[in-house]
Amino acid sequence: MSDSTWTLDESLATASSPFGSLRVDPLKPSQPLELLSARTGIKWSAIALKPQPPHSQQIEEAYVRDQDLIVRYRETPDDQFSFQLNWRLVGSESMAAWGVELWVSIQTSRLDTAPSIELRSDLPDAPWQVLRHHELVVGADEQTLSAAALVAAPHPSLACVWMIEPGDQSQFQLHSQPTDSTQSGKLFGAFLEKGVIRRGRMRFLMIESELQDHQFAELYNDFITSPLPLTA
Repeated sequence: MSDSTWTLDESLATASSPFGSLRVDPLKPSQPLELLSARTGIKWSAIALKPQPPHSQQIEEAYVRDQDLIVRYRETPDDQFSFQLNWRLVGSESMAAWGVELWVSIQTSRLDTAPSIELRSDLPDAPWQVLRHHELVVGADEQTLSAAALVAAPHPSLACVWMIEPGDQSQFQLHSQPTDSTQSGKLFGAFLEKGVIRRGRMRFLMIESELQDHQFAELYNDFITSPLPLTA
């Protein structure tokens, strides 16, 4: 999706690709980012975010730069932290894969807070499979039990994939079961020191083909070796 860009108005950001369309409301991160497959008509509510403790979600700035949609939410007197979301359009035409990479950043001016971000992904009537890092990377440590990726196939030739950066898997807790159509979890949650920025990175892809195991491993390795956004 190197040629795709975001279109941003006051309450909606949209983008399109040869495979489908995306939409997200920057004013309401607790409303899911939606991916719609043009070929199958299947809609994936890929990721909704709910800050904890509750946050006023007042936007300090929101702008588009190339394939990135960047939204920063200020820390008001009623909030315990500020946070930023960076949505980057990504894809692989050779594998018919398209979607977004998400960077979540949090920071606080307080001395006694441990903020977290609750995450939810919903794909009706489609059970998920949870994969670990060592199942995707040859020679990786098999002791790592945290989720590295979640995969669902709502159609014989469509897969939905949620991947977590290896360095962030230890601060990600999956709360749901693979048989649940709604997957939920928590990012962060440990004590956050004043002035420190904590970040998490994930990627959400729709793959418009029958995915082979080696192709999925290739997509995961492409994700974990890809460069960071300039705003990270």
